[in-house]
Amino acid sequence: MNEKFKRSPLGFCYLTSEQVFPKSGAIMFHGIREENPDVVGLWSRYQTIVSQQPPIKLLVEAITVAKRAFGSDFLQWMTVQVTANPDITDYRVGLLRDTLRFVSGHPREYGLNTWNTLLGISGNDTAESTETKMLKFDDVVIPKTTVELISRWLTQKNGADDMIHTLNILFGK
Repeated sequence: MNEKFKRSPLGFCYLTSEQVFPKSGAIMFHGIREENPDVVGLWSRYQTIVSQQPPIKLLVEAITVAKRAFGSDFLQWMTVQVTANPDITDYRVGLLRDTLRFVSGHPREYGLNTWNTLLGISGNDTAESTETKMLKFDDVVIPKTTVELISRWLTQKNGADDMIHTLNILFGK
């Protein structure tokens, strides 16, 4: 049975409407490789939603959640994480350092999706000594209070989105 399907720019075949992939037989492609217009439209709408600042109610909730999660003394939270938490490995230290640099106005070294992926790879992540971890923060300004942290975070471009995404990485799923 020879069916005809469209093919994406990367070569993946896709259905258009009222078709099914055959259980066996050859797949015949018609035309050139082309984007799926439904997927392109979906992605465009997603980017529009994601690129907008979060609604104020969500932002207020994020601030409340951050204050609760970090406590009022952010410097103390950082100290406990870096000096006393055995789960804080090299990648986790890297995420904290990158976040603090972002909060201070520097671009992120890696995007948050990349950090999320790196944190999910346990084989290459290593535990470091407390001294080594502390040295990684020598050139970083660590806000003393959580209110100071949040205030700086929200003044950065896409800071609200970054804060919500980072909170999810740190404390979510």
